[in-house]
Amino acid sequence: MNSKPSGRRAFFGPGTIAMIVGLVAFGAYRAFTQPTPSQPRYFEADAQGRLQPVERPTIPSTSAQLSVPEPAGLLALADLSPEQRTRIEAIVAAWAKEKRDLESRMRKETAFLNEAAGTHRSLASLQGELGHYSELSREYGGRREQAWQEAFAVLTPAQRMEVKR
Repeated sequence: MNSKPSGRRAFFGPGTIAMIVGLVAFGAYRAFTQPTPSQPRYFEADAQGRLQPVERPTIPSTSAQLSVPEPAGLLALADLSPEQRTRIEAIVAAWAKEKRDLESRMRKETAFLNEAAGTHRSLASLQGELGHYSELSREYGGRREQAWQEAFAVLTPAQRMEVKR
C-alpha cells in the first residue's frame, strides 16, 4: 500500500466547507431578521402630566435661570405679623447694602476682562486673575444664604411650610 497522498490535494476540507456554509446561512438569517430602522418617537407631558406623542422634542430655553431665594421674597407673604415684617425688612435692608458692596467689588475684579478683550491668555493666568473674584462670589453666595436663613427663621412653622411649597 502506498501511504503517500496523490499529487492533487483538496483545497478545502468538508469541515471548512460546512463552516463557510454555516457562516453564510447565519449572516443571511441576521440580515433578514434585523428590525428595520424606524424614526425615533418623542413624547412630552401635557398640562395634566400625561405623555403625548410629538414630532420633535421641545428644546428647553437656554435663558432659564436658577432661582436663588432672597430674603425680600418673604415680604410677599400675606400673613406676616407687623413684628415679623419689621424684622425681615431689617434683614433685607442689611443684605441689600452688603449685596451692593459685594457686586461693586466683583465688577471691579472683572473690569480687566473688558480692557483685555481680544487678547489671548492662558488658562492659568485667567485663573490667577479671577481668583479674587471667585472668593468674592463664594462670599456673596454664603452671605445671601445667611440672610435668607435669618429671614426664614423669623417665620412660624406653618409659614415655613408655605414657603417650602
